[in-house]
Amino acid sequence: MRGYVPGEQPKDADIVKLNTNENPYLPSPDVQDILSMIDISMLSRYPDPVCIELRKVIAELHGCEVANVFVGNGSDEVLALCIRAFVERDGSVGFFDPSYSLYPILADIEDVEKKPVALDAAFGWQMPADYSASLFFLTHPNAPTSFVYDKGAIEGFVKDFRGVSLIDEAYADFAADNCMDLALKYDNVIVARTLSKSYSLAGIRLGYCVGPKAVVEQMTKLQQYSFVCAPSMAQVAGVTAVVLGVIIGGRMGYALFYQPGGYLSDPMSIFRIWEGGMSFHGGLIGVAVAAWIFCRRGGMPPLQVADA
Repeated sequence: MRGYVPGEQPKDADIVKLNTNENPYLPSPDVQDILSMIDISMLSRYPDPVCIELRKVIAELHGCEVANVFVGNGSDEVLALCIRAFVERDGSVGFFDPSYSLYPILADIEDVEKKPVALDAAFGWQMPADYSASLFFLTHPNAPTSFVYDKGAIEGFVKDFRGVSLIDEAYADFAADNCMDLALKYDNVIVARTLSKSYSLAGIRLGYCVGPKAVVEQMTKLQQYSFVCAPSMAQVAGVTAVVLGVIIGGRMGYALFYQPGGYLSDPMSIFRIWEGGMSFHGGLIGVAVAAWIFCRRGGMPPLQVADA
């Protein structure tokens, strides 16, 4: 099988790095403050295997119960465990094409059939007639196209889909809407999130998903506790970051788009509605023409975004 090729981490500090969609800005200063106060003795013990404090905060953020929340080493572990939990050896995994290039690799690792759904010329999607799969990864907003699809169409799909639908919302905080409510409405829907993008915490490898209790329970059975749930420091950083999101109403920060003359104060003004979907101003996310500036204490001014 072909292995996944991770994004290069260049050693040259002068390179503007866009290849892995990392956030160019630092996490909230509150995260650094908390990490600086961590007792080094924490490193001699294994972390909480069920991430209970972090799950409590995530549950508060999304208005659900702790039993609806699963935490893993980045959302990539969430994706991998979903295939192991919900796809039999004669089952199949579906996903958009193009979309996250890890999906077919994860299917190959488990030696299950891949059933990609090709996007049309305008990057829209239409499910083929009589389409079926054991698990479908629905990326929303999609990467690398950056399109946000009509939520009604997404709900219509997951409601009729007979398998498990995982809505991968790694970039949800950069969009005007999300599908988290669907994970609490349907018994076959999971919504995955990561702290790597809008929270600017890619280095701690922390992701999670929200879904029905029975689904989370099955994923938990397969989790390898000797490797997962991130180190204790990562859990503490995650709690701090998500708490900030709760404080300001469930969104980690404010989107400000810089253009000659100043910043646009309305976060949604960076979006341009296109027929067939919504695209970020300027196209691909990786172009990074929009910056998500996190809430900072003491009224610190937003960072200036260089002209794209």
